Amino acid sequence: MIFSLINFSPRRVYSWSRRDLIFLLEQLEMYVSAGLSVGQGLEIIKKGTVEGGHGPRSGSSGKKRASIEKVRSRVESGGLLSQALFDNVGLSKSLAGIIEHGERVGGLSSALKSAHDLLAKEDELIKKCLSAMTYPVVIALLAVVLTIGLMRGVVPQIVPMLTSMHVELPILTKMTIWLSGVLVSWGLLIIVAGFVVVTVTVYVYKKFPVLKKFFHSLVFRLPLIGNLIYLYSLSIFLRSLGTLINSGIPVAEAYSEVIGTTTFEPLSSAIFHGVVDVRNGLPLQDIFLHKEIPAYVAPLISAGESSGSLGESLIRAASIIDVDIEDTLKRTTSLIEPLMMVVVGGIVGAIALSIMMPIYDMSKVLQHIH
Repeated sequence: MIFSLINFSPRRVYSWSRRDLIFLLEQLEMYVSAGLSVGQGLEIIKKGTVEGGHGPRSGSSGKKRASIEKVRSRVESGGLLSQALFDNVGLSKSLAGIIEHGERVGGLSSALKSAHDLLAKEDELIKKCLSAMTYPVVIALLAVVLTIGLMRGVVPQIVPMLTSMHVELPILTKMTIWLSGVLVSWGLLIIVAGFVVVTVTVYVYKKFPVLKKFFHSLVFRLPLIGNLIYLYSLSIFLRSLGTLINSGIPVAEAYSEVIGTTTFEPLSSAIFHGVVDVRNGLPLQDIFLHKEIPAYVAPLISAGESSGSLGESLIRAASIIDVDIEDTLKRTTSLIEPLMMVVVGGIVGAIALSIMMPIYDMSKVLQHIH
């Protein structure tokens, strides 16, 4: 959820999934490398999508076929493939820039492969993040379901017995009974209200940039999670910039294009001034001398600028950040997993204790009577 909000794009086009785009670029590169024209390659892809046996996965659809046809018509009428992909399938600006440069210098096949590799690496990084967080999320959902089940199913059956004892109920028991009553009486309304609040929050987030910036600043301040998302955004930025530079695009132009696709506000704010600085001839390494950016990034960029391999150095820095992300994910999950188990155990224990305490008090009263 957080990653999808961080990377939200307001463009109003039918955007293909990342997996479909990877497969589309892979097919196009294969057909162009084999000597087919772009139009012929797109026609083959469209036919494969119609038949459902090939083409973009995640299921064939009329929208995908219509998108491919629009791209093919644009290209065959003299338009650029990069612009057609940007307008009709939701390809990002930075990837479209790579392909456009390849079209202009006669290296379309290489550009398609670079765009494919960049998108595939981004997809791999996202999958690692989601995979690492799956178990904690499942445990959290289990805790919520278990709590609701006990409060709505078990506690209401025991409340009449507890109240009939005519003894002073412990505070924990009173809280459990009250919470159970709220869930039984207002549970459906709470769920609906929660859904409405989430929907409105997402809408407001997308509609108002100021609130988006505020949300990003809050996320950035979250322990572990904020740093993880910052590193993820930085890795995508560096890899995109390095790929554009490797494709032959000037540094200043490449920087301007990539920073326009950087949606995480804390990172964007830290490096936005670099657009003017790079155009004025400032070394790229100086832009990354920022306290939030890992210390090894600037020296790597400096070495790349000195040796004439800036693009490779940027990609290398992104690869090192990817390793940092994996280490951060491992540390995060290693901390969250036992914490979640403690939370689940605490919830069940508190409910059980709230039920047993008045029963124990009642047994003491009965012992005094006898």
